[in-house]
Amino acid sequence: MVGFWSWTEGLAGVTNTVHSYDVDKRRWTRLHPAGDPPSPRAAHSAAAVGTMVVFQGGIGPAGHSTDDLYVLDLTNDKFKWHRVVVQGAGPGPRYGHCMDLVAQRYLVSVSGNDGKRVLSDAWALDTAQKPYKWQKLNPDGDRPSARMYGTASARSDGMLLLCGGRDASGTPLSDAYGLLMHTNGQWEWTLAPGISPSPRYQHAAVFVGARLHVTGGVLRGGRAIEGEGAIAVLDTAAGVWLDRNGIVTSRTLKSSNEHDASSDLLRRCRHAAASVGSQIYIYGGLRGGK
Repeated sequence: MVGFWSWTEGLAGVTNTVHSYDVDKRRWTRLHPAGDPPSPRAAHSAAAVGTMVVFQGGIGPAGHSTDDLYVLDLTNDKFKWHRVVVQGAGPGPRYGHCMDLVAQRYLVSVSGNDGKRVLSDAWALDTAQKPYKWQKLNPDGDRPSARMYGTASARSDGMLLLCGGRDASGTPLSDAYGLLMHTNGQWEWTLAPGISPSPRYQHAAVFVGARLHVTGGVLRGGRAIEGEGAIAVLDTAAGVWLDRNGIVTSRTLKSSNEHDASSDLLRRCRHAAASVGSQIYIYGGLRGGK
């Protein structure tokens, strides 16, 4: 796993340092890749493509968002930065967006903020076809509303799951949408069924099999989600939201008198998560909301 950014309450603390975490040895190592690195930034997006990690957009210390696309090549442990040359128009400068690799081929970037407004668009870049070009998608189906600070997670069969975020007024969102490309090349949005246990943004979400595991996040006003709501699972095969015990959730979570230390650990936001096999690894973030 590669970590790229640190976040402070302001933007003065953003960095462009790179760290690698060895899951087996449980050890962090700072990397010093060759090549020209991207500028310091935060609220950007990243996705793994084979032996590379692709980074898009973000916001820098001066408060300006960027539209560049960089690759950190990890081949044979020889770390090197490359700026990706893309032809034609693309998503443009943005931050607070989300991106993942769909069907092991398409980089899909969704929503975010361009510095003037919250966005609802979706773009795809075919990593198997050169020259690289962004394609603005015009999916069929139920389209998600504009949002930022949501998550986009790709299921193994090629579906992208957009979860949560906040709208232009700062209201946290509880919905989830699946984006899938059909065999004829047409993309389609589908509103995920079931009842989400809590609206949230600045959370983390990863798939383990067909289940999307959502952790942490914040509510309106930046208050951290706590208790049972800190962990939620969307079973995309059954079409239901589950709580941490695998029980189908109702619209209102009941508070438990039983103290759960694991829920306290996940009372955080702006963290990162990744799954390796059946294990989920969570790192960093802010405790207690803002």
